[in-house]
Amino acid sequence: MKKIINHKHSFLEKILIHTTLKLEGIKELFFDIEKFYFYDEKLTDDDENNFFITGLARSGTTMALNIFYDTNEFASFTYDDFPFILSPNTYLKFKKIFKFKASKQYVRAHNDGILISGNSPEAFDEIFWKQILSDNYIDEKILYKNDINIEYIKQYKILISLIKKKENKKKFISKNNNLVLRINSFIKNFPKSNILIFFRDPLYHCNSLLNQHKNFLNLQEKNKFIETYMNYVGHFEFGNNLKIFDLGEKKENNPLNINFWIEQWINYYEYVLNFKSFENVKLISYEDLSKNKNDYLKLKINKKFLANIDFEKYINKNLDYVNLEKSDMFNKAYIIYHKLINS
Repeated sequence: MKKIINHKHSFLEKILIHTTLKLEGIKELFFDIEKFYFYDEKLTDDDENNFFITGLARSGTTMALNIFYDTNEFASFTYDDFPFILSPNTYLKFKKIFKFKASKQYVRAHNDGILISGNSPEAFDEIFWKQILSDNYIDEKILYKNDINIEYIKQYKILISLIKKKENKKKFISKNNNLVLRINSFIKNFPKSNILIFFRDPLYHCNSLLNQHKNFLNLQEKNKFIETYMNYVGHFEFGNNLKIFDLGEKKENNPLNINFWIEQWINYYEYVLNFKSFENVKLISYEDLSKNKNDYLKLKINKKFLANIDFEKYINKNLDYVNLEKSDMFNKAYIIYHKLINS
């Protein structure tokens, strides 16, 4: 994200980004062109080689995505695909003609130690869903669940095949925190794929969510384009454009209070527990993964995918407990947490 908001693009790339943000119809046009010239029907049905990473924001999904992608076995959306996410092969040829250069690495806007560059994978799936669903699941403060019809699933599979073609890979991996909104459709339509749902100790997790919300409020105050960008790519987790999932109760309404995030955590993972019995759904503990990597080999993931992961160093030890030990919500969160661990 920092690549975008810091404007580390060539002048021509900046024009393309701003043009695409303003002209919504251009994405559909270029997607049609992309399918006409580059669509390979053989790759659309290769369901078993797809990995979909999801979880509530700050649960370790970005690190997992980077680690898997760094094995060089997966195709994925990358920062270099932006803003033409729906036409990756067309845009690649365009960039080669104009000799666009990949950016150097730098710490992303979250300031959490994760380095990114133009070649880094990123959560751009939601641009597709926003386009094909015409933003009809997005309200002023809420993101609603949506069942996806078979034609839209077909178009998404085509997009996956185009990403595979661009990177000449047989496997695909993506990360999208909003996948929970359409998890029923993914379970049904990608029966041989792996849906990896990350979770984390609720106290550490919710403290991290609160801190990132404050961070993005500050960033968006300094740079108004950040909010525009986040709306465009469907990142509504933090900041002025914060929207919550339509899951569970909505009693807490102050995102500057950690109890708000505890409620969001409860709603999200209580809902996720409904899907634990499905064969293509895997629940992955943020903390446990770094200590017991071998336990996750049943996911058909090679050891080297997880070998260098060190989740502990990203955990914020400076916690504001705000009397959470006495909170009924806090106790409920830990009951759910232990259910997730024992799933």
